[in-house]
Amino acid sequence: MTNIACNYPSIVPREFTATSLVANEKIPAILRHEKNPEATGYGLIAFTNSMITSAAIFYTTSLLELARVEAGCLDEEEECDALVYGILKPTSLLTMMATIAGAGASILMPLVGSIVDHSNYRRSVGKYAAVLLTAISAVCIFLSQTTFPFFVILYIFLGFTFLVHNCVACAYVADLTKDHKEMARYMARFSITQYLSFMFGIILTSGIAMGIGTEDIGAARVAQGLSSLICVIFLGTAWTFLLQEREALSEVPEGSTIISAGFKSLYRTMNEIRSKFPALKWFLLVVCFAEAATGAIIVVSTTYMESVLGMSSTEIGAVFLTVLVAAIPGSLMAKAMTTRYNPFRSIQAVLLLWIVSIPVGASILTGRENWGYIFAMGIFWGIGLGWLHPTNMTAFISIIPPGRESELMGTIIFAGTCLNWFPSLMFTVLNEAGMSMRWGLATLDVFFVLAFFVLFLVGSYEKAVKQSRALLPSPALSPHCSYHNERHGNAVSDGYSDHDASPCIAESKALAMTSIVACEPCSTGDEIVFLDPI
Repeated sequence: MTNIACNYPSIVPREFTATSLVANEKIPAILRHEKNPEATGYGLIAFTNSMITSAAIFYTTSLLELARVEAGCLDEEEECDALVYGILKPTSLLTMMATIAGAGASILMPLVGSIVDHSNYRRSVGKYAAVLLTAISAVCIFLSQTTFPFFVILYIFLGFTFLVHNCVACAYVADLTKDHKEMARYMARFSITQYLSFMFGIILTSGIAMGIGTEDIGAARVAQGLSSLICVIFLGTAWTFLLQEREALSEVPEGSTIISAGFKSLYRTMNEIRSKFPALKWFLLVVCFAEAATGAIIVVSTTYMESVLGMSSTEIGAVFLTVLVAAIPGSLMAKAMTTRYNPFRSIQAVLLLWIVSIPVGASILTGRENWGYIFAMGIFWGIGLGWLHPTNMTAFISIIPPGRESELMGTIIFAGTCLNWFPSLMFTVLNEAGMSMRWGLATLDVFFVLAFFVLFLVGSYEKAVKQSRALLPSPALSPHCSYHNERHGNAVSDGYSDHDASPCIAESKALAMTSIVACEPCSTGDEIVFLDPI
């Protein structure tokens, strides 16, 4: 997350230990990356992450049910204003948890990035975070009515641990290879692994739960049991045998500490963007609003489906499976619109889709009698998710100054997470004030509308691209490129086609979470990339 000047040597490992190579050969072929144990290790982590995420759907639904019982709201058909421990309504539990976790994550990201970049403890931090993540996941199996308050707190802490572990693991991605085509293949396989793992978790948990005749709490225990087992096997293998030690990329800057370095670097970068690159400044604000809304859609919709539509955890899991499948045509739509027009027009189109679909869903999803419509809304929301995220990244990498990618890529990750807590907080406040949850769901539209109109302040796509190239860096300082190329008309070719330091593009959000990028000149001409997550 911290910003590293691109004058440090490549840290791509020259050779792997005999232990890691032997361990790599024992991994099943479907999960193994030949001749690169660290790629295999990150693939195992990607699989585990999706299993933990799929388990969260079942677990959070059960927390809502237990909160209702704890407050004495036993009749699901009647509206209940009782409070859990006299603090808040049961229906506000998940959104309040998301608010706390989201705010904490925004504060924690620069700190974790600083530790990863400025210390020799990357692998140690990752290993202990994995142990803690595994232990918490295993303990969460014992969820019950009597242990409910303890596990609410523990599950928030699990979210923080998940973030720390991911930040450290993602720091290894940029080191996997110096060949951009090979990196593209790695990223494609990681994305496929995550999609399939999420589907595997949802389907397997639902199947076991239905097979043994249990729902909600029982399904949550099954989901946590499966994810804990995967954590033990996959994370244990990755951190013990496959991922290797790393030295610090740089020393802590003079006048800073390892705690303050990340925050100071982020402040300097944002201040420079504000003064020198107004188009990029406004676009980051677009990302703040749009990603805040999409980030909250999972927890808000889970609360809505459980509380308003009376859906079970397996039914909610089926909805998210629909969303995941619908994200595939959404990604294809993003690619088609971006290629035919430009990323800004594509973003405007998908924002309009969200602006229309959110209030429509709030209007028609009024109770258990019409809960089946949620699957239709899931298709629209899946298309929106698959469309928005890669298009945002495509637009961003097109309008950042050439040669500054290693410094600036982390800013879009921060922009995409810094307001994630706010929509959940709004939902909670409205719910606590006694307003219908249909209004709480509809408030997500506020953020999409803001993003839509702020995008007009960015200006034209062509102008934004030209503005980013006003201050071209020395080609010798261009960072290593990890990307695959696809020409996009003539949008960025005005006068820059022969410049050796044209855009160097990080391959994905995961790769962008830290600015650890090996340094060597790029030679991509006037080509830009569409980041396809499928």
